[in-house]
Amino acid sequence: MKPRWTCVQLLMLFLLGLLVVSLAFVGRLAGSLARPPRVAHAVFVKRVRSGDASHNIIRVEGLNAAEAYLNTVRLNDGPLYVLVTSLRNGTAPDWCELCDAARQPVATAFANAPPSARLLLVQVTEEGWETSKFTLRPDTQLEIRELPTLLQYNARMVTTLLLAEAFVSDPLLLASVFATPHTAATSPRVVDVTTVDEMKAALNAFDGAPIFLYYVSGRYVSTGRLWCPHCDRADVPILSYFRAYAAPNATLLRIVVAKTVDKWHDLANPFRTQAAVKLTGLPMLTRLSLSGAGLPELIEYVEYFEDRDQLRAYFQQNPAPTG
Repeated sequence: MKPRWTCVQLLMLFLLGLLVVSLAFVGRLAGSLARPPRVAHAVFVKRVRSGDASHNIIRVEGLNAAEAYLNTVRLNDGPLYVLVTSLRNGTAPDWCELCDAARQPVATAFANAPPSARLLLVQVTEEGWETSKFTLRPDTQLEIRELPTLLQYNARMVTTLLLAEAFVSDPLLLASVFATPHTAATSPRVVDVTTVDEMKAALNAFDGAPIFLYYVSGRYVSTGRLWCPHCDRADVPILSYFRAYAAPNATLLRIVVAKTVDKWHDLANPFRTQAAVKLTGLPMLTRLSLSGAGLPELIEYVEYFEDRDQLRAYFQQNPAPTG
């Protein structure tokens, strides 16, 4: 017959096992604290062009890894762009068709960016993307609503939305985003307007040269993003297409109708009560030009802003191609 364990022996055995487990846990914890922090799944890639210019591309997997990297960034080293796109599953077709279409145009345009520019390429899995869309994330400043999305990082988790979805594969828009800023003497003008009086003064000074009135929201103080998400998404495409296709003597009035959402919904908002131009929503784009009879007329853009053929034709004041 096997000897029986007494209660005291069982208790001593239990305490000994507990001590061994505790020592192992403390050892692992001390080791992890001694290691320097790192960005999960981060791979640093340096691409060298002709001459001395070089571009940095940093690849990370997942939004958490992206945020960890952004918390280490020094913007005085050069501008930082963030491209959020899909992560391919091996050789399977890309689960995000727009992401697949944007890869080569982005690479081509970024090759012509200033040498100090950096691109953070954030790749997300389909499962991770679907999960993040329905999770209350504490860092809502990134505000990634669609894939692909191209942002510019402004420090402290604050970003500017540049392009989203089909806009990310547009060579003209990508060139305007990555190119070195310059202003040609013959370029059409963009004028910022914040009051009804400024808008009316511009309309009263109309001399036949086309004037485009572009109504948008103000910005969140905390993030710098336009509080109207549709305005935030359309801002760069509209301004870029205007500069590319409008006549050199054209002017675009970028009219901010309200600093906050509450001020926009206020029925006493001056832009709501004025009668010179009836606002139909935000963003809104309309054109003041001479009709065939030589009279001033307002023509609102009513197509989707994503329809770039229509948008180009509107700024060129030509009928859009059909068929």
